Amino acid sequence: MSFASDEQIERGERMRTLMIVATMLCAIGNTTVSQSKYGATNPMIARGSGSNSSPVLVLENGLNPSAVLIGNKETICMATNWIGHYPLIAQRVDSTGRLLWKTVQISNPQNSIDQDGKGIILPRLDGGTYSIFEFWEFKQRSGDALLYASYPHIQLVDASGNVLWGVDGKRLTNMIVGYQGGADVSLTSFAPDGDVIVYWRWFAEDSSGKKVFATYAQKVDRVTGEFKFGQSGKKLFDDRAALGVSSKNGNTYFVHGGDSIACLDAYCNVKWHLPLLDGVIDEYSVGTNDFGEVLVLHTTAEGIKGRLYGADGVPLWSDKLITSKVKRILFGTKLVNWCNTRWVFSMFSAIFCVDREGTMCWSDTGIVLPGRILDVSPVDESNVVAAFQRARVGESFTYDLYTQKVGIAGAAMWQPDGIKIIENIGTVCRILPDSNGGSYLVFDAMAQYEPAYRPRGTYWQMVNKHGEAGIITDVSYTGIYQGQSKTVSVSCYPNRFNHKTTITYSLPAAGRVSLKIFNLIGQEVAALLSGEQGGGAHQVVWNASQMPSGIYLVRLEAANNVAVAKLQLLK
Repeated sequence: MSFASDEQIERGERMRTLMIVATMLCAIGNTTVSQSKYGATNPMIARGSGSNSSPVLVLENGLNPSAVLIGNKETICMATNWIGHYPLIAQRVDSTGRLLWKTVQISNPQNSIDQDGKGIILPRLDGGTYSIFEFWEFKQRSGDALLYASYPHIQLVDASGNVLWGVDGKRLTNMIVGYQGGADVSLTSFAPDGDVIVYWRWFAEDSSGKKVFATYAQKVDRVTGEFKFGQSGKKLFDDRAALGVSSKNGNTYFVHGGDSIACLDAYCNVKWHLPLLDGVIDEYSVGTNDFGEVLVLHTTAEGIKGRLYGADGVPLWSDKLITSKVKRILFGTKLVNWCNTRWVFSMFSAIFCVDREGTMCWSDTGIVLPGRILDVSPVDESNVVAAFQRARVGESFTYDLYTQKVGIAGAAMWQPDGIKIIENIGTVCRILPDSNGGSYLVFDAMAQYEPAYRPRGTYWQMVNKHGEAGIITDVSYTGIYQGQSKTVSVSCYPNRFNHKTTITYSLPAAGRVSLKIFNLIGQEVAALLSGEQGGGAHQVVWNASQMPSGIYLVRLEAANNVAVAKLQLLK
């Protein structure tokens, strides 16, 4: 058999499976569908439909997303629209995946060349949000190069999705880039009076090559947008601060100049300023906790060393060897506070945890996952969740998105290889923990054409504490598709089951019967029955002890009719 024939057969099987699952999902009303390349419906994509088990497309053509969770129930997503002049767009999503706004344009143009999801969202108590971002302007052409300048901007959006501070928001400084350069928005926080503090790093170069570096802050009135630090902003340092973190106690910390760490109060006044660890140049990372303690990890010839400062600047311990198995920490590695007693961070394919005593909580080589980690976040006192991308076997530059939960003892809590979320992931995934040990994932994904069309854009998905992806509001629903006047029916008990469930079905007359189980991406996972059977009521037991937790679809085909029901397997 030729290769072409194999490919045709494989494509035909994919088409047949897709059409079966599309019929099932249409029968039970599980999701909003879109048209595939071949004219069949696509069960993989929900467009803000509410109750769904597929990732929700929230911002079509939106890449490099940022996201924030409001009250554990709603998500604000922001991304760069890669159509036209790269405007910044936003959407609000409730906990069922329902879109609450028409897509909001925050600013135009907001070029994403150096963004990688650096847009920042700060929620207001009244339901509105502040969006802080870099506004890019074309300056001139220098030979074959296009020169841009970037400026810090802020936009206010009310709870209904109305933009309040003009088409492009407010520019936070009146400084001008003469030739090339601009601002890199690095950090934001709320002042005690409710105003917004925005920090940015500044670089400018004139046509003669003269360079200017600095770090600035601006205080913005929470209601009027008035600038409290003058039209230029407040200069903090005469260099571009490398890293900055803010604590809930009101302190903000900046590492700058390669050899210093500074603590600022909630109004950007310097509280203390200390030399950093000896020999630290460019491989280090900084994190804080709610108490205002600040952890600095850095690379040495022996491995990774660290120092923990108290909120008053006094070192609690210093120059301690954290691990000798990992020889370097990457610049900018995010240290995430975990219940104020430890920090988690990731590098490449491993997750690490270090406590307040400077002791590695898990193996010195970390917890290794089968892919490149995109984000990691604690979801409760005992667990963290990671999102990672895995290369698809046999395909170049194609990655799928997975998620995994790791317990406080360092054990993987879900399937060994993690839970698959979507095919053909982009480059960014944000994890937002909910209040029940689960998480919301906000990520960008590339366009996909097989087995069905999926648009490029920013997607939203919920994963509960059991590792089940999607919003399932009715697991006991029995869907019946009537092809003729005679009908067949199928139901399952128990439905939320651990290992075994009994599937009950009725036939109007004797005939050929097919009973199969599918997962939500259209793969057949079990064939329970195929053959002749008499009319009336029947039962069959499905032993799913070898199957992972999740939602499955049981499909009965008999007497030219099809019936479908959902099953929920919990382990």
